[in-house]
Amino acid sequence: MAISLNEIFMYTRIRILSLVVLFFITVQAGAQSTPRENVIISSQVHGFYEHLPADYNTSPTKRYPLIVEWHGVGEVGNGSLPALDMVTIHGLGRVAKWGMLPDVTFNGQSYSFIVLNPQFINSIAVSILDIDAFLEYAFAHYRVDRNRVYMTGFSLGAMLTYQYTGASNAFAQKLTAIIPLSPCSDGDFGTARTIAVNNVAVYGFHSNIDTDCPTQFTVDWNTLINTANNGVPPIPSAVFSLVTPPPGAIPHDIFWNTYEPSFTAPPVNKNIYNWMIQYSRNIALPVTLKNFSAEFQNDRTFIEWTTSNENNAKEFVVERAGKNLQFGAIAKLAASATSTIDKNYNFVDDQPLDGLNYYRLKLVNLDNSSQFFEVRKVLAAHEGKLVMLSSNPLRNDLRFAIQLSRREQLNIIVTDLNGSAVLKSSSTYSQGMQEITLSTSTLASGTYLLQVRGESFVETKKIVRQ
Repeated sequence: MAISLNEIFMYTRIRILSLVVLFFITVQAGAQSTPRENVIISSQVHGFYEHLPADYNTSPTKRYPLIVEWHGVGEVGNGSLPALDMVTIHGLGRVAKWGMLPDVTFNGQSYSFIVLNPQFINSIAVSILDIDAFLEYAFAHYRVDRNRVYMTGFSLGAMLTYQYTGASNAFAQKLTAIIPLSPCSDGDFGTARTIAVNNVAVYGFHSNIDTDCPTQFTVDWNTLINTANNGVPPIPSAVFSLVTPPPGAIPHDIFWNTYEPSFTAPPVNKNIYNWMIQYSRNIALPVTLKNFSAEFQNDRTFIEWTTSNENNAKEFVVERAGKNLQFGAIAKLAASATSTIDKNYNFVDDQPLDGLNYYRLKLVNLDNSSQFFEVRKVLAAHEGKLVMLSSNPLRNDLRFAIQLSRREQLNIIVTDLNGSAVLKSSSTYSQGMQEITLSTSTLASGTYLLQVRGESFVETKKIVRQ
């Protein structure tokens, strides 16, 4: 399903409202949302917004359902601020950034979602390969429950969601359910059949007064998915809702209200979060990872992990990356092939990169297929050595990392060049690498000095606020 230039022009015209609304959005409710700027994942995806559950950093072994949202033409950008804020104008990105993302309960168990909003650069060049690259990045970098992976998208993003899911069995099997909103292309038989054969749950939405992208497109997709597999509908059958846009919105734009936790529509009569969570896959992973740690001590990084189950596992590959997140293999260790007892592994990186290091595990199976486990961050630095994580000059908050050999109190002060304090912070931090963020929204443009004073050290850095 190629996207024509006429369609692109039409999408751009109907997204103009989004560009205007950007200037009226505040960020006060985005405490758990983080822009991940300039992270090159594919040729078309160079950044994304990350929204993590409140307990994500305090529950290191817990896995979470994942929702990935793909935007429309009006939100394209280069993956860095301020363009990256476009993906949080409306839709799921707005709900997550404004702190409205709900926890849900199913069969007595509570779930909190990881939500990722990637931004693509060019609406004509983006493809399903960019979508697959981003999914694999998410699986490698976040503790995702692979049985509960959901994808949604609006307008062009809805078209990409359908196209990706129905492109191959391998792609379809990475997803549990999809929610496309107002696609601007009609249903495709082959794509619909692949979605149906793999029993991907589908809940489509469309404006009932859409004059730009006909409502019939969503109706046709629903009909095809339920009939393309020789008349045998998937389990569950595809469903759709036709909804009225909120007052004042362009008829195409149902992206404001549909993602609201309070929004429901027949025939489902559930919000999208409760609808999604009721569906899961049954993916039996070849290895159950019990723990995985990486610690910097005495100028070396000590990496350890334990498996509680292995099935057809060939080897583990230890990969490392610097701040550019370009991973490369630094060690290979033979796995146990088959095991039902705890197996312990370890490796020592004698020459970690100076500054921030990322370590991840890659499992290679006996059939040479592979999968990635979550990433561990290590600051290879002597005590008291600061590593800037934010860009300098600053365009947003000040972020830096520091390595502590013990729990201690840090007094942080930012002064102007006249020595007057403009920011202060004092807290006690635990042993190990600490990432610290200070809001610089009250600072005027200019040059400042950042001083971090511990119980046995003082470090100073010059920073510039744009």
